[in-house]
Amino acid sequence: MLIQQLETLEEVFESALVGRGVVAEWERTFAEYCGVKYAFGTSSGTMALYFALKAVGVKVGDEVILPALDWYAAISATLHLGAIPVFADTEPNLPTISPLSVKARITERTKALIATHLFGYPCDMHALRHLADKYGVALIEDCAQALGATCHGKKVGAWGDVACFSFGVGKLLCCGEGGMIVTDQDNIAEQILSLSAHPLRQEWEGVEVAPFALRSPLNPVAILHLLREREQLEKRLTERHEAFERLSVALAEIEVLRPLPTREGCRQSPYRFVALASSKKMKRSVMADLWAAGLPVSDIFGAKLLPPEFADALRKGQ
Repeated sequence: MLIQQLETLEEVFESALVGRGVVAEWERTFAEYCGVKYAFGTSSGTMALYFALKAVGVKVGDEVILPALDWYAAISATLHLGAIPVFADTEPNLPTISPLSVKARITERTKALIATHLFGYPCDMHALRHLADKYGVALIEDCAQALGATCHGKKVGAWGDVACFSFGVGKLLCCGEGGMIVTDQDNIAEQILSLSAHPLRQEWEGVEVAPFALRSPLNPVAILHLLREREQLEKRLTERHEAFERLSVALAEIEVLRPLPTREGCRQSPYRFVALASSKKMKRSVMADLWAAGLPVSDIFGAKLLPPEFADALRKGQ
């Protein structure tokens, strides 16, 4: 049995070199889910953003517009390319980048715009797509926290020139660490293969072989796990949406915290439930009570839980 398993794994590893077998199955499945032509696995969501930026032509000295409220990944990818992050404000009462703020920051040096669907809340993709087309700027979606979200009947990931996903810890689909790049554009797909694929896969896919590509594939053993996880995705989305709805109803009754609104015509991916407090004092008090009860809450990107002995100090604002 062990020998048979090892032989099977050897076949999996060999197929990964040329993007066949489980690799091809997963990439095809994911592309179909997003409604695009191409999908490519990467070692992480951050690497996906790095390759996406490079594939659309971002180079040293170019400006990339990013949301001021975000995780570190998009900024990290931008800096590692030698590009300049330009921060745009978020929309009122939403954690998504403001199209008005983006427009005010576009210059002749702007090469790309990254729209992060933070906490699973879709950005205003109609407005951002219009700006990108009008000014000739590449539109990249960071969908790391937004798998399954939709905007006007179209899944996030299908709006941008290229989009990136994450399968890291806490995501709706998780393999420990991993990422995905999706695109509808042939030239971008070819660039991603040239930048990130094994030379054998480049040859197999019919693109010019680039032997010094920065290979960073999604591990095929992780893909085996993701293929099984995918079977549970719709169930997880449904259960989380129902839980979020119950939380919203409960908060409306006690009027302590106010859930963030979902953009009209869009559906949030239930990655994180986010609510606003009426004041910093109220926020400290509520979080202290929730922490003391052992509930997993955080202040934006803060630690999820604090030791119980700090609860009283937090409540008192110390």
